[in-house]
Amino acid sequence: MLDHLLFDFINGLKGSLNSSMLERSGLEEQLHVDMLLGDASFETSYSLPGEAQPPRVRADLSVEWPTWSQSAYRSWVIGDGLDEPVELIVEVAIRFTGLREAISDPAELSRQLPERSGTLLNSAMELRGVTSECAYDATTKEHEYSAEAVFEVTLALDEAVLDDPSKLGDAISQLISWISSLLVRASDIPLVYQ
Repeated sequence: MLDHLLFDFINGLKGSLNSSMLERSGLEEQLHVDMLLGDASFETSYSLPGEAQPPRVRADLSVEWPTWSQSAYRSWVIGDGLDEPVELIVEVAIRFTGLREAISDPAELSRQLPERSGTLLNSAMELRGVTSECAYDATTKEHEYSAEAVFEVTLALDEAVLDDPSKLGDAISQLISWISSLLVRASDIPLVYQ
């Protein structure tokens, strides 16, 4: 069973994304529930306004709410208190698509991006890795190059946050402001697109 905390977080996230004037990318929003394990996740994509379709630079966001965290939240709701904090795992992947050539040194791309965000509920988004990709279309005999930088944070929601949901709303607003500035910074990186 899903408790409302995840939906409150998703609604806050979507509201902040829309008020930030970012545009939802062509990918559909998805809510997944693992029927065997019970983990729940939400995925969406946004880009800067006026980007081509598909956008050259976009942010793919995912939120995961593990089963054990749902159980901790349910225990808190029924008054048993928290033995450990409720956690939401948030990942932001900055995708660069339609590149004319492969990025030969992903470390160079990582040096042009921030290593971490500001503080979000005593945590911060941290750069986990950068990959460079090449896809070959056998029909058209063309190569397509892309790159991805992945940031991740685990938001630990203690009783103070659960008692005062505005603290979570503040963290969401800070996260979306950081993603907006990250998209601007990523778009300014001098990469050659097709």
